Amino acid sequence: MIFRPSLSLVLQAPPSLVYTISVLVLTEEETMAASFLSNLQTELANHTVRAGEAEVTLAFLVQPLELDAEVIEKVNEAVSSAGGTGVPALTTLLPASAPGHYSLLIAVGDKPRPSRVIIGAERWAFIHTTIGSVQEAVTAVKSMVVDEHQLKWRLEDGRGKGRSQGRGSRDTEEMRQVRAAQGYQVCLTLVAPDSSLATVDWNIEDATDRVLMPFLNHPGIARLANFTISSQVFHYTDLKFSPQRSKSGGYYVSSTSLPPMISSVESKLGSLVSQLPSLNFLVLVAPPTHSPLLIRDPRGALTDNFLVPQWGGVVIFSPPGEEEGGEEIVVRMEKVMSVFVRQLQLLLGVPITSSTSPGVVLERGTLGMTEWQLDQLMVGRMVESVSTATTALISLVELLDKVKNMVISDVIQKEVIASLGQLQECYRLAGDGELEAALTLSQRAMVSAETAFFDPSILELLYFPDDQKFAIYIPLFLPISIPIVLSSVTAFRWLTSSSSSRHSLRTSN
Repeated sequence: MIFRPSLSLVLQAPPSLVYTISVLVLTEEETMAASFLSNLQTELANHTVRAGEAEVTLAFLVQPLELDAEVIEKVNEAVSSAGGTGVPALTTLLPASAPGHYSLLIAVGDKPRPSRVIIGAERWAFIHTTIGSVQEAVTAVKSMVVDEHQLKWRLEDGRGKGRSQGRGSRDTEEMRQVRAAQGYQVCLTLVAPDSSLATVDWNIEDATDRVLMPFLNHPGIARLANFTISSQVFHYTDLKFSPQRSKSGGYYVSSTSLPPMISSVESKLGSLVSQLPSLNFLVLVAPPTHSPLLIRDPRGALTDNFLVPQWGGVVIFSPPGEEEGGEEIVVRMEKVMSVFVRQLQLLLGVPITSSTSPGVVLERGTLGMTEWQLDQLMVGRMVESVSTATTALISLVELLDKVKNMVISDVIQKEVIASLGQLQECYRLAGDGELEAALTLSQRAMVSAETAFFDPSILELLYFPDDQKFAIYIPLFLPISIPIVLSSVTAFRWLTSSSSSRHSLRTSN
């Protein structure tokens, strides 16, 4: 039996993301609390984000936050005594939350006063508002939970529609992020002057353990992908740019001269070939003769680092001026690695925290990342993985419809069935609010779908189908076959004539 995956199975159901919002309304009137929850649920109605034919539905489940009376009393005391500034200290008393589950502490007053919103780092928010107003709560929830712009372009990116080419800040953010993958190869490279000029010590092991590994081991980052770290040292004699003297006494290079330098270094990075997408981070040690060395951007600002979208980052380290040729240069790798971590956050797509609204306070999380930031990144990666897997399966179905005689092997059939099952399980988990488990299933579905679509046997049948093999091989064998056919005809005639001659002799005798 020939296996043919059905398009209806691939498009059986769009993903639905369910968020649970647990709300504690600090008021003595129970009817007011119930009314507030009802109004909040109405305002947080289901919403569908669409990008072409792809879509994802956002659903919010609002429920009361159950806390002990003692905890509620402490929260009330903090709110009444300090206007809510003491609430962050009480967040340790809130129940532990998982991705997709958030807590709201809402203090409702009967007198008009400026609203106060505190968005915490651990999936919670505190809001001080007036009676009947739920708009601040809606804004806080949507700020923590979802970034619709990011979901839309990740749907488009997974569908292979490309990324926007605009000049807005959001478009720049999209263009620099790497695509979703099961893992990444993080390559740390020291680009140092020739060893005859100076020896360089960068103590990469200690800097990696102290700065980089805490970031990669953070639960919010570790669940996104597997990271493999490697390091290497290159010595250069010519970096394809000419530093210019600055008015401050140092040196600078124009940002327009960086691409040739990156190309010259990148051509030597092939020694660490990996099947995983590579993220390259270079420490460029400035020559002692051109130190300090900085980069001048088109606006005239000077900096010592720059980011290469979807590729990696570069930091220029300028050794102190007192170093003489042949002496050791010690690179301050902890400072350099901190820059690499920030660049890695931008490449992975960790949302940038900023608030321009008056009365809104954003808490800073561990390593500069809040839990709700990482949740947004996780959901975005899940949506992109689902979209990529679906696109690969749809492309496979369309390919089979075009090439009718293409036979699918058991290996491909197994991968397709596995991807379909993982997609359906991902949809179920996302609908149940189990977003972290849904992310894992979406990544597996993406890998299985792409493995099936890019199987070598399919490529062989696609580029060399049976009905075209004759057109390929006839020009090769025709020159050889013509003499063989003519010789065969001649031999047949000779055999026929010989047989006729012997028959005539027998008849005459």
